[in-house]
Amino acid sequence: MLQSSNNQKVRLKIRSLLLLQSKDFKKQKDISTHLGIGYSTLKSWYRDYSKNGLDAFLKIKEKGKPKSIITMKYMKL
Repeated sequence: MLQSSNNQKVRLKIRSLLLLQSKDFKKQKDISTHLGIGYSTLKSWYRDYSKNGLDAFLKIKEKGKPKSIITMKYMKL
């Protein structure tokens, strides 16, 4: 499920770039409304793209606490 969620977000990010370049929308606010995302989210995405390029833009940042690794030491308990 997480993978599916990440793929949807990547597709949404790509779509936002395509809409920006298409000139179909005069304002970025209109793009965010069309995509159903917050304007601040869209601005954050574009800022990330400007500063770090496409690879960083498409990378999905994981939220929450990282999963812990169970070692053999603990499995023996």
